[in-house]
Amino acid sequence: MSQSNNIQSINIDFSKLKILIVDDQRSAALILKSLLNSLGVSDIDIAQTHQVAIASCKKNHYDLLLTDYHLDATLNGFELLCLLRRRKYISADCGIIMISGDNSTEVILTSMAVEPDSFMTKPVTLSVIKKKLTEVRIACIERKPIYEALETPRGLLWQ
Repeated sequence: MSQSNNIQSINIDFSKLKILIVDDQRSAALILKSLLNSLGVSDIDIAQTHQVAIASCKKNHYDLLLTDYHLDATLNGFELLCLLRRRKYISADCGIIMISGDNSTEVILTSMAVEPDSFMTKPVTLSVIKKKLTEVRIACIERKPIYEALETPRGLLWQ
């Protein structure tokens, strides 16, 4: 069975997800939120600046971040994700989807260098976001036990 068939046969309960949308354009963030609401996601926060995103990640555990590449003159989405990971404000099993209206090679390659789980170009459609959310959520579920094992003190694994 191909991966796309596997993904279609798995039902993810989107209503249990806590998601942070990071986008400096309020209208784009609200469109994403509306699409996520239509998939059953209700626990959604929006950060329009990198400062709000950092503060939100410090105090909340997110299952998924949808981060725009172009944020502001201080930090772009790539730099924000690097900072959040370095400071451990997001867990290793947090799903990351980088989003941009700019589909230039430079933006896509730079975005992929931070190793997000997926990349989407704007405008985002319901079918695309559902497919990406499902793929990313499955990847997060599959890697969670690996990260938990890595965080377990070594002696505990051999007792």
